[in-house]
Amino acid sequence: MHTLPERAFDHFIDVYSAVRKTFETIRSSTGQKFRSPAASIRWHFYLTLLFTFLSWFFVSQPLVSMITANVRFIVSVFGFALWIILIVLIVRPIYLYINSKPFLPLLCSVLLLPALPLLLFAITTNNVTGAIIYYLFWFTISFAAWLMLFGMSIMIGGNIPLIALLLFSSVKNNQGEKDLIPGYIDIVRQAASNIQSNDRFKKLDINDWRHIEHIAQWKFDGVNGRLQAFSFGIGGLAFLSIFALIFSPEEVRQMQVQFWQMIGQLLGMTPEADEQVGILLLIVFGIVFLAIRYFYRSYAELRYLEAIGIICGLVQQSQPADGSVSMPLSETSPVSANTGDGATTMVAVEASSHPASMHDQTKE
Repeated sequence: MHTLPERAFDHFIDVYSAVRKTFETIRSSTGQKFRSPAASIRWHFYLTLLFTFLSWFFVSQPLVSMITANVRFIVSVFGFALWIILIVLIVRPIYLYINSKPFLPLLCSVLLLPALPLLLFAITTNNVTGAIIYYLFWFTISFAAWLMLFGMSIMIGGNIPLIALLLFSSVKNNQGEKDLIPGYIDIVRQAASNIQSNDRFKKLDINDWRHIEHIAQWKFDGVNGRLQAFSFGIGGLAFLSIFALIFSPEEVRQMQVQFWQMIGQLLGMTPEADEQVGILLLIVFGIVFLAIRYFYRSYAELRYLEAIGIICGLVQQSQPADGSVSMPLSETSPVSANTGDGATTMVAVEASSHPASMHDQTKE
């Protein structure tokens, strides 16, 4: 009987802690990015640009044109397309300087973008005085909106939820370090770099990394299975709402009375009508809160284990069988083992050139 490698559990805990610490560090750095004025300036720029696009429908009144004449409506839609092209041509040079000169988009969204629809309004109505008054009004509103966004980013910047980082990084492309939220591959790359620079993990050989991958694989499958089973349970509770479609309100109230009579027999007292509603709401909100919390913790666990699987696969592909040198191996290069045994050398080549996959390998 083979000896159980108990030290593999300690190695897995160490790697898991290092990966989790990397996620927490990136979450803190992302929170600091939210506190910077550049983040609120970018959001405000996008919101003002969207408002400028939609202002065409308030300035040119294409909906009224649709009611009066179809030809005028077609002309209005064609003018809306030209309106968007014009704004894009004006804003595009400024958009290119968002990362290098963040206050330039702020001036654009406060001074330039609100002036475009009001300039069109002054041309179509020959009311220059009204356009100037409206411009001063929208200039003040735009600047106040940015101050509100900046204040909110300072308030919540340091407390970015981890689930928000995990969700947005999963669907985000990796575009560079200046992005507000990094991509998932960037996070895994940072975790791999931290593990590689740690002297404690340099002592692990390829068998240790295979053991770590085995534990991560089974833990990943277990968490995924429990999450699916739990989701079916929550879905089953949601089907209770079908009672409102099958039974009449009187029948539902009668079942509710019977339920509270049964509870009263067990507890020795029956709550009042208002207390019954409050208890039911408390139970419903409690179930929803526990479901959200369980999903949050399970999703974070799956992302950690996925990162561990990626790192283990890369290490096994680049590390020789003896674990002494961390260099990539070519498929045609020979591998010399220290034992001098030819059979051992063949096993080392096979283990190095065909690394264990997190989802395919279940046996050594």
